[in-house]
Amino acid sequence: MNKKLISTGLLGIFVGSAFPSLVFSQSMTPDCYGTLEAWKADSSLRNYMATHNCYCPSPNSRPVCTPRSSSAPKTPSGLSPSQQMQLQMFQSILQPFFNSLFDFSSLFAPPAHPMKTL
Repeated sequence: MNKKLISTGLLGIFVGSAFPSLVFSQSMTPDCYGTLEAWKADSSLRNYMATHNCYCPSPNSRPVCTPRSSSAPKTPSGLSPSQQMQLQMFQSILQPFFNSLFDFSSLFAPPAHPMKTL
């Protein structure tokens, strides 16, 4: 009796792990509008909802959120003005160093004194 119960239990565990869709056949259908309402009511998501526009493409889809445009203009590089200033300062400090490291102007220059021909 115990061997039969144990073997049936092990078979059930095997079938459940090998074919989870047979055991857990329920599928979840998202409620987009309900999700948005829950997000608006959630105090931990207040900042996110204040900075993003969220909408439902269809009632049974997930909400889609896009950032709202900020008042501070961004450059095409995506850097803020203070980050651009830091980058320019960094480049102005390191540019002479790299120029001296990789100075190949004398490598391809003609000789300083022409050779005498025989």
